[in-house]
Amino acid sequence: MDDFDRAGADVEKALQLNPKTEMAFVARGCLKVKRGGEDESALADFERAVELAPQSPETHGMLGWFQYRLSQWIPALENCRQALELGSVSSDLRSYIWLIRAQTGEEAEGNRELEDYLKSLKVPKTNQWEASLARFLSGGLTETNFLVQATTTAKRPSAVRGQVCDSLYFAGMKHKLAGDKQGALELFQKCMETKDDNSFSYLNAVVEMRALKDN
Repeated sequence: MDDFDRAGADVEKALQLNPKTEMAFVARGCLKVKRGGEDESALADFERAVELAPQSPETHGMLGWFQYRLSQWIPALENCRQALELGSVSSDLRSYIWLIRAQTGEEAEGNRELEDYLKSLKVPKTNQWEASLARFLSGGLTETNFLVQATTTAKRPSAVRGQVCDSLYFAGMKHKLAGDKQGALELFQKCMETKDDNSFSYLNAVVEMRALKDN
């Protein structure tokens, strides 16, 4: 039995004990995403988690991320916003909102939204990486400085790999949006080389690499 099988067995056991455990549905959905080829079933799990816990920022955030990954822009935007309204502290959500708006002709509006967020930070030093990400996406930070800050603004050493993975994915997306396919592919490849396969950015980069190579 491999790691996926063991994790899957644990999740199924949790659901047998309590079929209304929303985070078990989230966990099962995540396993399906990592295995690949089960998008429809994974989406159903994330949707079920929201049904069970409609006031949970985590369930809305996970559903929003997965809908973003499937290019379901409108529901993804709604769920990302709902997660933030319910108190999510995930820095990725604002970034996904920007990416959705940028890919639907609203990049300028997305920039203003991130700029307003930056102004709202009362103690920027406690949100250094989140602020760097927002500044980069909205055009206030160069790619070179952004990639450097991924390695220098971590609150703890263990966070560096995740931030590097994030920085390479989001930099790749900006190249993609600018029409630079080769530059995007190179950055997505570097993102995957971090081997941070528990990162949403890593999982997103896999999808983007596949799509760009197919076109």
